[in-house]
Amino acid sequence: MDDTVLTGAARQRGVAVSAGSRYFATEPPTAHLRIGFAATADHAELTEGARRLGAALADVGPGQE
Repeated sequence: MDDTVLTGAARQRGVAVSAGSRYFATEPPTAHLRIGFAATADHAELTEGARRLGAALADVGPGQE
């Protein structure tokens, strides 16, 4: 899966993540995301963010780029 495609889908659902491939000077070992969270986020906010990220993953689907 293309991590930049998933990043875009997550943003459409209100979740800001970064494509992990942008953090490598050369080819990354696999596609992945960088997920940040604030110490002030409570359990409910983290749970909702994870739910939205899962929905974004379902939007993109396996193997779509």
